[in-house]
Amino acid sequence: MRVLFIQHESKLWGTARSLLGLIDQLKPNGVQPLVVTRDDGPLAEELSARGIPYRVCQWRTWVADENTAIWRRRLHGYRCLVANRRPSRMLLAEISKFRPDLVHSNTIKTNFGQEIARRIGKPHLWHCREFVG
Repeated sequence: MRVLFIQHESKLWGTARSLLGLIDQLKPNGVQPLVVTRDDGPLAEELSARGIPYRVCQWRTWVADENTAIWRRRLHGYRCLVANRRPSRMLLAEISKFRPDLVHSNTIKTNFGQEIARRIGKPHLWHCREFVG
């Protein structure tokens, strides 16, 4: 089984460490991962050291600071929905070559994984571990 993992942060914080642990447990069972992350950084270095393929692609998150005015938060969320509806053609071409069976979003901070899954016609799994206001 091939799984496309969408990771929203490039630092080795909780979600990234959890993702690495999940991949470590799934690989011996025949799961082939491909991770898409927003930036190069410590996570990319760790993925490379472990021989896990990854790609870097920018997208928007819809989470705004809780101190932000409600109308600004709503506008921010709307912009995220619109902006992430058109993943880059290059990324879609790479994902199509990978032929994932499942898209796994390792966050609820973005709809990017959902949009990728919709575009390639594959199931999408949200892995929710954040508690956003």
